[in-house]
Amino acid sequence: MEDGGVSRHWSSGVPMVWIFLLSWLVTGWAVAAPEYVTAWPKQVSVEHPDPVLGDKPYWEHWVYSESFARRFAGTTDGKRFSVEEADPELKGKLHALVLRIYKINQWAGTQDDYPRQYTCEIDVYFDANIDLTLQETRMVAIPEKLRNLRMTPSYGRLIAASDKDNEAIRQSKAAEFYLFRYPAIFALPPDGRVRGYPGSDYRQPLVTGFSFIRLIGDSLTGDCAIAAPSHPQGSDWLSLKGIHPYRSRNRENQPDIGVVVKGSYDRKYEGLAFDPGPDPESRGLFRIPRAFHDIALQKAALVKVMNWCIHQRNAHANPHPRGNMTPEVWKRLEYRCEQAERYGRILPDPRYHPNADGLMDTGY
Repeated sequence: MEDGGVSRHWSSGVPMVWIFLLSWLVTGWAVAAPEYVTAWPKQVSVEHPDPVLGDKPYWEHWVYSESFARRFAGTTDGKRFSVEEADPELKGKLHALVLRIYKINQWAGTQDDYPRQYTCEIDVYFDANIDLTLQETRMVAIPEKLRNLRMTPSYGRLIAASDKDNEAIRQSKAAEFYLFRYPAIFALPPDGRVRGYPGSDYRQPLVTGFSFIRLIGDSLTGDCAIAAPSHPQGSDWLSLKGIHPYRSRNRENQPDIGVVVKGSYDRKYEGLAFDPGPDPESRGLFRIPRAFHDIALQKAALVKVMNWCIHQRNAHANPHPRGNMTPEVWKRLEYRCEQAERYGRILPDPRYHPNADGLMDTGY
């Protein structure tokens, strides 16, 4: 197949996922993204020897409040918290956000010899008075083998200022039931860009007054849609309860709409007002600090391209019996991968959008 080939690892059920992703890309591109979305920097920093992780098994970025810094001294892997370095945007019921990136085999359990890809997770520390609604019955959201490959969340490395809190962390237990609705990240001003995240390891409380939840990307695609280009006067918001203030023109009296895939731009949301209410935090709605967003956006863009390269290189090394990519196609694909991993240049997918700006196939 000239369009990148198909690996033998995709032969048992996985092609349907690929077809879905490709159709989503084509469909999403039909609606033009807002102008500010196409203007984000297309070059990001890279590390060595791994362009994303450097020389460590994982990469983490923390933003935290003053109250969090007073409660916790740091982590066992050398991260230190201080009141002076606390984020000024975190003054309410959201106490800390942690972006963690590492590599696992996203196909574990079905394709155990598939190469590892990057996975992104967000740890959220928030006020224990915010109650997240749980399902009445248990659901298996992630294959057990894949679940066991995931890293322990950041609370497993926290060093509390008091022995009481350290013991509370050790004794804390995750909720036995899954969330009624996925937490979500959505954009201000409203442009139809919303992304839901399966919640895992919900602990209420983790310590007295503080709850915790881990938000994970899609286990099939290695998703890292944790940030998108923001309006110059806008921002991304986190909805722990999976609700948001977007309203369809045809359903203005409805309580809220369903979560849609981040990356789509639905014109029915254009020009709508953002109205989270007089006390958004009581509804689990939090503005994501800019210091978190800006770092997350650059890392997410690089992760998406590098995961794409992992899939393409695997397909090239394991050609499908029905065909393989031509040398010309492979040269263009490999050029994009080399530019990303060596220089952090985020180029478009040369197969589908040769004149595009590299947004669509990186999830924006």
